Amino acid sequence: RRHAVLFILSDFLTSIDGKLFRITARRHDVIPVWLEDPRERELPAVGWVEFEDLETGRLRMVNTNDKRAREAYRKARTDAHDKARGTLRSSGSTPVVLSTAQSYLPPLLRYFAERRRRR
Repeated sequence: RRHAVLFILSDFLTSIDGKLFRITARRHDVIPVWLEDPRERELPAVGWVEFEDLETGRLRMVNTNDKRAREAYRKARTDAHDKARGTLRSSGSTPVVLSTAQSYLPPLLRYFAERRRRR
């Protein structure tokens, strides 16, 4: 029996502890809500930009005009995306994907209608 319904809202760009996620999903109904901003898919070429790691506070200057820097950003983002999707899939969770570029209501309604059909 499930004890609670947990909504996890995230961009899933940081790594997920798959073991902890699976343990939690055994006792609770875990619904990952994947938030995506299309503007974050590619690093725009706008010159030198200072970035801050929100977890460590470390600052770093990056020349976004450098094609290699933009490609490294794209690859890191794609790798993080693929890893998170694999972790969620292996735990039996299907995320609700919401984009900041459109209304959240249609994807949520589709997700819960599909969930109802499966049960």
